[in-house]
Amino acid sequence: MEAKRAQSDGIGWLMIIRAADCIFESLIETIMVGELAAGEPLVEKSLAEKFGVSRTPVREALHRLAQAGLAERGSRRAYFVREMAPEDLSELFEATGVSTAE
Repeated sequence: MEAKRAQSDGIGWLMIIRAADCIFESLIETIMVGELAAGEPLVEKSLAEKFGVSRTPVREALHRLAQAGLAERGSRRAYFVREMAPEDLSELFEATGVSTAE
């Protein structure tokens, strides 16, 4: 009952958006440091379990990754890490402020 009221008040959606932001930023950093390689699948269910959330914020984060050019949507609505040229990665490092691992 309380959860339904929270969602109807907009609080539930706010929590989903905040979770999606955190997941999005975490995935960007993970891609940039090479923990997720080009072509690697981004599986909603696995990511939801990893971050301890439902699939909804994960789906939103993956959609944003695709819009940012870091992921591609393949067949069956699956997402994959997009292959990027070194120049693209350099621009991304500068834009996000994530430092390279030394």
